[in-house]
Amino acid sequence: LFIICLPTAQYYLAIRDKSIFLNMLILSGYYQLFLGLVIFVSMILTTPTYDMVFSYLILVPMVILTYKLLFINFRIIDVALILLAFISVVTVGSRGPLLSYFIYLVLLFVNYLIKNRLKAKALVLFLLSTTLISAIVLNFNFFIKQLNNLLIKYGVQSRTIYLLLSDNIDFSTGRSEIFSNTINNIFLNPVLGYGIGGDRVFLNGTYPHNIFLEIIAQFGIVLGGIFSLVLMTYWFIGIFLNKNTIDQHLAIIFAGLGLISLFFSGSYLTSSNFWLFMAICISSVHFTKHKLSFINSEKLITVKDVQNEKENNF
Repeated sequence: LFIICLPTAQYYLAIRDKSIFLNMLILSGYYQLFLGLVIFVSMILTTPTYDMVFSYLILVPMVILTYKLLFINFRIIDVALILLAFISVVTVGSRGPLLSYFIYLVLLFVNYLIKNRLKAKALVLFLLSTTLISAIVLNFNFFIKQLNNLLIKYGVQSRTIYLLLSDNIDFSTGRSEIFSNTINNIFLNPVLGYGIGGDRVFLNGTYPHNIFLEIIAQFGIVLGGIFSLVLMTYWFIGIFLNKNTIDQHLAIIFAGLGLISLFFSGSYLTSSNFWLFMAICISSVHFTKHKLSFINSEKLITVKDVQNEKENNF
């Protein structure tokens, strides 16, 4: 938390030109995806095993390149890379990144419709997207079974496909007991909570697997509830009411990378992507005017220095 997460948030607040950060982020997506696919191929060539960590790492370039595909330029190579990443997650990864990716697409789509609700292009895109999603949903089992048959042919058993084809697709595998245990302990100490990290004690080293349960368990119902409402306010402003386009797009990207998964996996205390997302939202609310005045004052100082230098030379 203090060595990686909070410094990462602070570093973002120190960046003046967010477009440079966004461009570097997109470039890094290709490097990350290349390394991820190398790891995936090496796993396929040996003994493919379930790897949750790998699937969350490959989610990063998937989200970044999807943003580039939709908002910067459309390239077939990007579509192919995203599909390869998606297949790698389905093959050896978990369902969590798939859910995060789907909700990320929904956020992008909703944000686009809000900004372009009066344009014909938005209406056409909405109709096409609805048709495509409906076709995928109606034929979901067919596509999954075909992919499963192909993987089995090459000796790959996918845990994610098995769960998708079974009756248990609610993403709560192994979490119901953790949720109920957390809620029971919250009511045992509802006012003060158990302190930061205190949930690890009554959960025998693990965490609640839900950001709101984790916060309320640590700070109590009243203070934890207020803290949760404050966070949700920042999230909503950063994603939907952000006046800076670059900040807003970055907020949506890191909502897909650092926020969505915290509702069913991970801890806000150890997720650097979540704190980067928080820094983006906080920056869009509190630091916009300050940054502009700082940059303007710097330019004024620069102009005065040049004028003084010219006068001295004269």
